[in-house]
Amino acid sequence: MDAVKKLTPNKFMTEFLLSEDAIILDIRTSEELNENAAIPNAMHIDFFESDFELKLKEIDPLNPILVYCEYGERSNRACQVLIKEGFENVAYLEGGIIAWDRYCGIDNNFHANYFENFEG
Repeated sequence: MDAVKKLTPNKFMTEFLLSEDAIILDIRTSEELNENAAIPNAMHIDFFESDFELKLKEIDPLNPILVYCEYGERSNRACQVLIKEGFENVAYLEGGIIAWDRYCGIDNNFHANYFENFEG
């Protein structure tokens, strides 16, 4: 399979903010989602659910897809599935939401405000 692009939290944020069509895909379980912060406006599809690949069909494969999970490994696997399903522009957050929290601070208000006030 193709190599998947992994992005540092800074590059992940930049890629999202500079792309009008980018979709952030949170593939964590519901339990993980309740335990840690989430990136604002992310679409949630649990990677471990049996209908994961079916739910991917709801996403336009022409949009850039930025994937994240808890630590990053699962995101790499999810990107491989996305590529297999015909998505071409996929990348994942290196280190997952844990790295994101270290980058942005655990308070989600920081990056929610950053996203809202970014002027490119």
